[in-house]
Amino acid sequence: MSCRLPILVACLLLSAVSTRAALGETLADLRKRFGPPEPLQPHAAKNVSHWSIETEQSERLIYTVTFNAKGFSIAEGLKPVGRAVLAEALAQSFVDSQFALHRNATSTRTPKPGEKYRFAGQDFVCAPNEAVWVDETHDFMIVWAKDPKGKGLVMAVRAEMLAPAP
Repeated sequence: MSCRLPILVACLLLSAVSTRAALGETLADLRKRFGPPEPLQPHAAKNVSHWSIETEQSERLIYTVTFNAKGFSIAEGLKPVGRAVLAEALAQSFVDSQFALHRNATSTRTPKPGEKYRFAGQDFVCAPNEAVWVDETHDFMIVWAKDPKGKGLVMAVRAEMLAPAP
């Protein structure tokens, strides 16, 4: 059963930094802001929580957060489900929320499509349909995989998320 959280959409669209989610927050922080996450599915990892978001068009988006062993978020993402569309304004709001603490960082790189970049000791190439922001100094990478039909997704990760499993 999906939990309808139109307030989450409103929070993500607000410009006030204090209402936004960003890497490094705890589940308790997110619960205060968005309410309880959806119940864990039988196959779901215990360190992952997600919230369903109903858009103004009554379409469903999933906001997923992965936590490290200390309980801090190391990956966050927003994607459409089924026929839903990830509106550009909502994806941009997600990107802006991740930048909130590092808006003027000179260490942030924005690779162009086809350009190679490195993060978390791994090499990547910016795809033609992607917008990427990478900052090893502040430990984040944001990837917005754009789709002309609105089926893209946006995610932010810390290097810890990409580390090989022990």
